[in-house]
Amino acid sequence: MGQSSTKTKVKAVTAWGTGKASTKQFSLAANNTRKTHIPGPSEPQNNSNTAQDVEKRKAPNSENERSLTTTGAFIQNKNSKWSILRPSNTRVHADASLTAKFYKSFPFTTPSDADTDGFKHNRVVALADDTIIVLDRNNDKLKLFSSDYRFLHHVGTPSGGPLGIDYANGLTVVDKRTVAVSFGGLYNFVNVYSVEGGKIELTTTAKRRDKSGDLLDITYLNKAFVCLVSHYSEYIRSIELMDTDNHRRVIVKEKGLFSVYTDIVAGERNCFYVSYTFPHKIRCFSFEGSQLWNIPAPTGAAGLTLAQGQVCIVLENGILRRVSTSGQGCSDHDLGLPFTPHCLCFQRQAQRFVMTYCPLYGRIRVFELC
Repeated sequence: MGQSSTKTKVKAVTAWGTGKASTKQFSLAANNTRKTHIPGPSEPQNNSNTAQDVEKRKAPNSENERSLTTTGAFIQNKNSKWSILRPSNTRVHADASLTAKFYKSFPFTTPSDADTDGFKHNRVVALADDTIIVLDRNNDKLKLFSSDYRFLHHVGTPSGGPLGIDYANGLTVVDKRTVAVSFGGLYNFVNVYSVEGGKIELTTTAKRRDKSGDLLDITYLNKAFVCLVSHYSEYIRSIELMDTDNHRRVIVKEKGLFSVYTDIVAGERNCFYVSYTFPHKIRCFSFEGSQLWNIPAPTGAAGLTLAQGQVCIVLENGILRRVSTSGQGCSDHDLGLPFTPHCLCFQRQAQRFVMTYCPLYGRIRVFELC
């Protein structure tokens, strides 16, 4: 990555979409038993991984340590050939390799599916008990599979018609029994689904009051949905916080567009990770919208997830790339894929990656850590 990369501009916007801070609570459950809200601009943020916090860390006390630090610019590791933008005084070190081998594949389609070999980008997530949820964008369905990959249930997802919905675009885990699906198009909204007794049920819908931008992938962090939005007419992409009462706050706004192939995943340290296409890279942001680091994804990131406390990316050429959550190391493993991967999730109990790919041919592949 050239020197010009140090000029990446990220605009953090702290004003609410409505121009007013709101502390109104919202519920993700139909019975209104769980109350949450997005903190307004004047409220304190609970973030221990901001650039200001990093600046307060102890300075290097030896020449060797000084040689392994940076002052907020890109650095180049000649061995692993990766570049990174990080706050100052962050030590760079090598990570151990993470390897995975093919375990099995399981049927993706059901008898009622009309499209069994479509090419749309499908998403997959794993719940805390390793239950698998698949967003089938080819057949407009949200599908539930057991932890050992048996099909259990599905519900239809809206698309087309007078609502002007292009497709369901994003999928994220909210809690151990809840997932959310984002819909983009003329009108944007988020549906929240509960998973109980081997079935999926729609519980809540969060609607946006305006038609600006196209809602793509989402994640859930600090009791808020973190949304990727593309404003095509203005050639602007933004990252927004949103609750089910449509209280919104833009935290990142910059030139360029997100695509349906872009992924966002919430981290465990009050930050989130976004895969970018054109240019191909992975970026880490704080909850306030500050960029903490980024690394390249040379052939394009096809899937993004967290595994064993690491950020794991499957590249379009079948390489599984692991990066520490602090952006301090990178290692690659060739999965030897005969296909182009689409989306990735991780089963924590079974220690397995679950991957959708293109072409579908009716199956999803599973890779086991080794």
